[in-house]
Amino acid sequence: MVTSVSGEVGQMTHFSYGDNGLPDLLEYLSGLDLGTGVHILEATVSSGRINPLVKVVVDTVQGVTIDELARISRQLRDDDLLSAHLGVSDCRVEVSSPGVSYGLRQPWQFSRHVGRQVAIRIQSPDEVPSGPGPLAKPTQAVPGTGRPGETGSPSKIEGELIEAGPDGILLEVAGVREQVAWKHIQKATVQLAW
Repeated sequence: MVTSVSGEVGQMTHFSYGDNGLPDLLEYLSGLDLGTGVHILEATVSSGRINPLVKVVVDTVQGVTIDELARISRQLRDDDLLSAHLGVSDCRVEVSSPGVSYGLRQPWQFSRHVGRQVAIRIQSPDEVPSGPGPLAKPTQAVPGTGRPGETGSPSKIEGELIEAGPDGILLEVAGVREQVAWKHIQKATVQLAW
């Protein structure tokens, strides 16, 4: 069983095909056994009715290998029920990993990037939705004090990811350690040194 079917923290992203009440593609895919620890980050279908292209982005806590992508792709291509689910006689399947530019969207993705530089777009507490939910929607940049999560803080901070825990992440920014709660993170990307 898939352990996550969400495109954003705490929120299931649904993708439906067509406008005639066909069941949700992501819900269907989440019911398949794609392997232990496989998370579906995104699923889309092209609009072609004859031979639509199903694109699925998957990841694991350790990262996904080319062999795993090939295995999942074969599994989905061989799944006769996928085409039937879409209401077509045949479909094409493309399975990929999120890649560097995709960003970190799930809390479990952060743990494998401990020790790397990350750029985090944050928001102030008055812009944080209450309760558990997805990464926050982007807000305007506000010049300020430099501390994440405070009103008037900058919209972006960059530092070394020290730890990822149940409540948020710990960053080292210019020699100072900063705790950032999950609910304050709008977007996060790994900064690779080339």
